[in-house]
Amino acid sequence: MYMDWAYPGHGVLSRSNQKLFDAWNKEDPVDDLERERARRIEAIQGNRNPFIWGEASSNRPTTPAVVASDSGAIIGNKKSKIYHRPDCYGAAKVSPQNQVRFASEAEAQTAGYRLAGNCP
Repeated sequence: MYMDWAYPGHGVLSRSNQKLFDAWNKEDPVDDLERERARRIEAIQGNRNPFIWGEASSNRPTTPAVVASDSGAIIGNKKSKIYHRPDCYGAAKVSPQNQVRFASEAEAQTAGYRLAGNCP
């Protein structure tokens, strides 16, 4: 979660993994041993992990809102009814005959499509 927080929009975590780590974070909170390890790392590296100290929200959005261009940057798959933003891993894998272009995520959702699970 730290890498996804530190480098938003790079697709470090999929949405499903984000949910998994959020649940894990709630079930197994940071303990004293982890805090001591973080103190030692901070002393050496000079940077602080905000997740250890409760300074970063674990449910922060992983990517900024994506606004598609007029060319229809949102790519839907008409067979699966799943759409991909330009920053999604699977966007380039939708076969041309199954592609449906949308101007925005809202347009795709209105048409009955849902966001791909591997999108950041």
